[in-house]
Parts: sequence; structure tokens; C-alpha cells
Amino acid sequence: MFKNFASKFIQYHGFSILCGIGILILCTIRIPKQDEVPEFPNFDKFVHCTMYFMLSMAVILETTKTKKQSGKSIFLTFMIAIITSAIFGALIEVIQSKLTTYRSGDIMDWLFDMGGAVLACLVIGLIRLAFR
Repeated sequence: MFKNFASKFIQYHGFSILCGIGILILCTIRIPKQDEVPEFPNFDKFVHCTMYFMLSMAVILETTKTKKQSGKSIFLTFMIAIITSAIFGALIEVIQSKLTTYRSGDIMDWLFDMGGAVLACLVIGLIRLAFR
């Protein structure tokens, strides 16, 4: 039963899984200091928002491609994307703060993760409204 569930999950959410792995790698690798590169204030917050926007878009699109979505089920899909991003983002911040010495967990990073997830839901919602 679990094997069947796992194969279906990977079949339908393969790109989401790859996005999650990419986020995990990007958030845990050591990034060397760049002296020559100009710094943008809070650029990392923009990166967090973008990463979780892409992850949530992938979750929503992969979920909706398998079946026609009603109003209630698209709302549930949005909630799944937001909750998935919330849990994954929190885990990443804990990993950064507890398992690395060169990264730190930051609640603002997690809030921008959530902002990216909510933004993805808003964009998909507006696209759905536009094509009704």
C-alpha cells in the first residue's frame, strides 16, 4: 500500500520534490563571501520568497493537472501548498540553526517563505478568474 502511494506521489509530484531538494541544498550550502559583488539589502528575503513561490506553484499545478478542480477543491489545493511550504520552510530554518555552523535560522526568512506561497496562490487564483 505504501509503495503504491509513494510511486503515485512521485509520479504526480516529481517536480515539486525536485524543487524541495533544490531549496534544501541552496539553504544549507556554505556560500563564500563575495567582496566584489555589490550587496542588495535583504536580497535573501527576495530569494526566499521566490523559492517558495516556485515550490508552491509546482505543488498547485501538479495537483490540479490530474483532475478538474471545483471551487472547494482548489481552495484545498491552495491550503495544501501553503501548509507544505510552512512546514518545509520551518524545517529548513531549524536545520540551518541547529545543524550548520555557517547559517542561522531566521523567522523573517520563514515569513517570506510564506509570502511566496501565498503569492503563488494569488497568482493562480487570478489566472483562474481571468480564464473563466
